[in-house]
Amino acid sequence: MDNQTACAFMSASETATDFKKSFICANDDLHQALLDSPLAIFVYVFGVLLVMFIVQRAAKPLPQKKDKED
Repeated sequence: MDNQTACAFMSASETATDFKKSFICANDDLHQALLDSPLAIFVYVFGVLLVMFIVQRAAKPLPQKKDKED
């Protein structure tokens, strides 16, 4: 079994529409670009840290204000 990409497989298909073929090929190109670039790892780590920060901030109880009695 040879390593054939989804784009090559869909291009050989007679039943797939042109839109589907172009979408699958664009997805393959994007996937390959993300695998080749270390920037994708940094973006992923930044996203995970951002979500962790937002969840941590949302889980903290709101400070209670004490009413001053005059």
